[in-house]
Amino acid sequence: MQEFLSLTELGQIYGVTRNKMGQMLISLGLRTQDKKPSPKAFNEGFVDQRDSVNPNTYFWVWHGEKTTRILDEAGHARAAQSET
Repeated sequence: MQEFLSLTELGQIYGVTRNKMGQMLISLGLRTQDKKPSPKAFNEGFVDQRDSVNPNTYFWVWHGEKTTRILDEAGHARAAQSET
């Protein structure tokens, strides 16, 4: 698994859309209602900000191991077994 994943890539692991993945992260306190990473997500190393290819813009990526662990612990089923 890559160290950091986009919402789309996380969604693929769980068989959901990026929007649904965002809602799942909100329910775990890792995103705010305005769809931004929560202070908890930043403070506990769940998310990182990366520069976009578009000037003066950025996006967020999620730590693969930490984020999938908390999703698994919350009972979210993966779409397929990942390689270890």
